[in-house]
Amino acid sequence: MKGPSSWWASLRATSDERPFATDVVFAAVVGSLSLVGLLTAVETGSERPVDLFAVLLVTAQTVSFAFRRRHVWWSLLGVMFFTVPYWVADYATNFDAFTLLSVYAATVHGGEDRRRVWRGVGLAVGVMTVVVLLGVLSPEEDLPAIALFGIVTIHLTAAFVGEAVYDRRRRIVELQQRAERAEAERELLARQAVLDERSRIAREMHDIVAHGMSVMVVQAGAASEPSTTTRGRLATRWRRSAPSDATRSLRCVVCSACCAVATLPGSHRNRRSPTSNNSFDSARRAAHASNSSSREPRPRRRRAARWLPSASSRRH
Repeated sequence: MKGPSSWWASLRATSDERPFATDVVFAAVVGSLSLVGLLTAVETGSERPVDLFAVLLVTAQTVSFAFRRRHVWWSLLGVMFFTVPYWVADYATNFDAFTLLSVYAATVHGGEDRRRVWRGVGLAVGVMTVVVLLGVLSPEEDLPAIALFGIVTIHLTAAFVGEAVYDRRRRIVELQQRAERAEAERELLARQAVLDERSRIAREMHDIVAHGMSVMVVQAGAASEPSTTTRGRLATRWRRSAPSDATRSLRCVVCSACCAVATLPGSHRNRRSPTSNNSFDSARRAAHASNSSSREPRPRRRRAARWLPSASSRRH
């Protein structure tokens, strides 16, 4: 069963996905409460009873308030335009919150130019203050002076609360953007580390291959000359084993490079499945096995073969 927090989270998600529909529903709820307060109010003093003009004014306020986020300033202007004759007519009501909510909405959704926002909100509060002041000073109205203080106080409070909400939302957006920039920089650094590691591996492989080829070229020229001494035969044996040694060194570098790339933070090997990791380890073991198997057990056979001519010469 969903709790209040779940319902509130789903309501916020729906409001973010369909803001205008949410505003229309909220305006309809406030307008219904205003109509109910207008119809159930009891006239006292100079207050007028409900009539068709009052219902039309409340309906117009509801329609204007429905655009509080889509057209902020036109919504505030419409609410003020239909609220002033409503107050001047002095209709009896038990609920009148359109001006309060419009001032709050204009402060929150007015935009990044806060001076313009406060000028617009201050003008609206000033117009309402003048209307209430005229009602207090009019001899035909029995509006108390405390009403002026109450109107100014509650609307300024709504404006300051809206400013606090706007500042909080702005900080949240800045923190999200900062986190996105940090994540992008981290990915960039990881990619740069991968590129640097690949460049280092390429340089090492080039140096090893170039060194091995140079050794093979130099020693191949000297291998054509026969040598009968033990030192010469050892040199010849070393010259013959130079290609296999170079190949083993190259394979070791490749295996080390694979292990180094696999441990980098931005490498794709860190995001593989356990199956691919096992296959990578088996391939590395196979490479080491091939390195060990490529070593030829030549010394004994060559030593035995070296004594065969001397044995045949002894028979003769």
